[in-house]
Amino acid sequence: MLPDLDAAGPAAHLLATEADTVVAHDSGRPWLFGHGTMGALRTVVVGRTRVAVIGTCLADDAELRTHVEYAVQRNDYDALAALRGSYHFAVTNPDGMLVFGDVAGFRRVFTSQASLITVTSSHADVLRRLVGAPVSRTWLAARLASPEMPSPLRQSLSPFDGIHAIPAGHCLTLRQGVTRHRPYWTPPQATKPLADGAPVFAEALTSAVAGRVRAAGGPVSVQLSGGLDSTAVSCLIAGNLQDRSVLLLVTTASVSSGNDDLVWARQVAEHLAPAEHMVIDAQELPRFFDDLPNVASGMDEPAPFTAASARVHYVAGLLAAHGVRVHFNGQGGDEVLLAPLTYLRDVLRARPRLGWRHLRGQAALRDMHLPRLARAVLAEPSYPQWLRWAAQVLRTEAPAEADAVGWEAQPLQPQWASRDAEQLVRVAILGAPPTAVGPRNTHAALVRIRSTAYRAALYRDAVAGHGVPAEFPFFDRAVLEAALAVRPWERTDPWQPKPLLRAALVDTVPARLLARRTKAHYNDDIYRGWTANRHRVAELLDDSRLAELGLIDTGVLRHCLRSFGRSGLASAFVTDTIACEVWLRSLAPPFAHHRGGR
Repeated sequence: MLPDLDAAGPAAHLLATEADTVVAHDSGRPWLFGHGTMGALRTVVVGRTRVAVIGTCLADDAELRTHVEYAVQRNDYDALAALRGSYHFAVTNPDGMLVFGDVAGFRRVFTSQASLITVTSSHADVLRRLVGAPVSRTWLAARLASPEMPSPLRQSLSPFDGIHAIPAGHCLTLRQGVTRHRPYWTPPQATKPLADGAPVFAEALTSAVAGRVRAAGGPVSVQLSGGLDSTAVSCLIAGNLQDRSVLLLVTTASVSSGNDDLVWARQVAEHLAPAEHMVIDAQELPRFFDDLPNVASGMDEPAPFTAASARVHYVAGLLAAHGVRVHFNGQGGDEVLLAPLTYLRDVLRARPRLGWRHLRGQAALRDMHLPRLARAVLAEPSYPQWLRWAAQVLRTEAPAEADAVGWEAQPLQPQWASRDAEQLVRVAILGAPPTAVGPRNTHAALVRIRSTAYRAALYRDAVAGHGVPAEFPFFDRAVLEAALAVRPWERTDPWQPKPLLRAALVDTVPARLLARRTKAHYNDDIYRGWTANRHRVAELLDDSRLAELGLIDTGVLRHCLRSFGRSGLASAFVTDTIACEVWLRSLAPPFAHHRGGR
C-alpha cells in the first residue's frame, strides 16, 4: 500500500512489475497492489473515501456497504474489523490512510521507508525486496529460541532491519507524513459460564465455516487428523453441503504404530460418507528433510514446517489436482479452546475448592510435582519482572511447573547458539516495552494464539503457491472472542478434553467422535527422514549462513546432531535451526535486481 503522493511513483513502478491487481486512490495514483491467492479483494467507495477489504470477509456486498457508509459518516472505522471472517482492510481519504490487520496475528501488517515515503505490506519480504533491507541478526537470533521468541520482539520486530511489524489488534494510521499505530481491540473478560458461552461459540464457529463453504462455490477439503478440532470442522463443513461428495477429507498417515490419527480419521470419514477420504500412505509421502534446499522460497520468515515442506507441497499439489477451491485446517483449536495453566491462579482465587481440584488434576495429567506447581501458580511476578528473568536464563531450562504457568513459554536458545546470539536476544528483551495485553491468563492465551497464527500464515502462503486457498476458522475474531469470554476453568478441564467444543457442538458432532483423549506425534517420521537425509544437513553446515552471521557454532551443532534421535534433544531445536538456514538461502533478490539492476 502506497500513500497518495507523487513521491510514491518509483515504488509504484517496481511493485507493478509483480502485481496482478492494482487499486487507485481517489486521485488516480496507485494505492494497493495485490498478488496471488490471498483471498478476495473488495472495494467500497463513499464520496472521496475508499475502503478495501482483502481476505475472507463473510459480509455480503450489501452488508459491507452499509457498514462502510456508517463508518464514513462517523469517521470511525474500528467496527469494520469486527465483521465475520479473517481479513485486512484499508482506508484512504483526503485525511490520510488507515490499515487494520486482525486480532489473531494471521493477517499481519509491516511498514518501511522507501524514498521518504511509508510503504505498508501484509508481508515483510515484499518490503525487504522493495528497499533492499538486510536480514536482522537480532530477529534471527531470537528465532533460534524454542518454542518462540518473547512476544514484545515478535510483535514489533521483523526478520529484516528497517522493516517494522505492527502488533496484532492494532490499527496503523498515516496522516501528513506521520505514521502511528494504536490498539483497536480489547480482549473480552473471561466471565461467561460454559452454559452461556457454548451457544455463542457454536454460532461463531458454524458461521465461520458455513460462510467459507458458500463462498467456495465448489469442492472443498479439510486436513483431517482425527483430532477434535479437525473433526469438528469436518462435520460443520458437511452440514453445510447439499452434496457431500464434493468434500475431500485428507489424512496423512504415520510410520509410528503408536500414532492413532488414522484410526480416528476413518471413523469421522465413515460418519461423513459419501465424502471422499484420501489417505496418503506414509510410504507415498516425501520424507522429512527431503529436498531441503528447494522448499522454502517466498516465505516471509523461516517456516516451522521446513523439515516437512516437501510433504506440504506434495499434499498441496494433490489438492490442486482435485480442483479444491478452499482447504480447511483446524490449526489454532488447541490455543483458542484451552486456557493456559495460568488459569489455575484465577480459579484458586474465585473458587478455592475447585481450584485445588484442578491443580491436582493438572499435576497428575502432566506428570508434574504438585507442591512445585502450587508454588509456581501462587507466585505473582509482574510481566516486566518475567521479561527480565527470561532475558537472564536463555540457556537454563526452568522447571516444567514454573514454565507452564509463566506469562509466556520460556524462550530457550539451543546449545549451538553463539554467545553473540545470546547477547543480541538479551539486549533486545531488556530494551523491549514490557507491555502485557491483559491479565496474566489473558496475555498467556493471546501469546499462544498469535504464535500459532504466525505459523499458520506461513502454511497458508506455501499452499497458496499451488493455487489452493487455506482457511483457519479458529483464528476468526468472533470465534476466538467467543472462546476467550468463557471462564477459563470451564473451558479447560483435566478430566475431559475441550469441554467448550463438546458443549458447543453436542448436536452437530456425534459424542463418540469427540471422545478422543490421545494426541498423536510424528517423531518417528522425523527420525526416519533424518536417517535418510542427514547428509543434506551436513552439506548445509559446510557453508552455513547462520555461522557467517555469527549466530551459531557449527562444531557444537554437528556434535549434537550425531546423537539426534537418541539423546533426547528436542526436535524443535533442530528443525527450527535448519529452517533458519534454509530460509536464508532462499531469499529472492530485491525488485531492482530482479528487473536487471538498480
